[in-house]
Amino acid sequence: MNLTVNSYADKEFTIPFSLELFSIFRDGVQETNPNVSGFDYWFEPSSITIAPSGSNSTTLAVKFLSDADIAEYDFRIKTGNSAEHHVGGTMLRIQAYC
Repeated sequence: MNLTVNSYADKEFTIPFSLELFSIFRDGVQETNPNVSGFDYWFEPSSITIAPSGSNSTTLAVKFLSDADIAEYDFRIKTGNSAEHHVGGTMLRIQAYC
């Protein structure tokens, strides 16, 4: 998935990315803050620099392993340095069918 960040600020920002599993829906039941290890992820690049009034992109890849539960996974795409740019992240839902 391609993620593009646009800035209207008059200064440069460096934003690192991470992914946090927020909840999982299995058999109609939501479990928040689950301890699930059936997936792996990476960002390429793992951080971006955005010029004043500019934009830049990163690619997120999520791989579900063979032992992953068949479920809906809610992730939070976290953006670092949020004290500077005031964006904490965004949500992403993925339905996994193994």
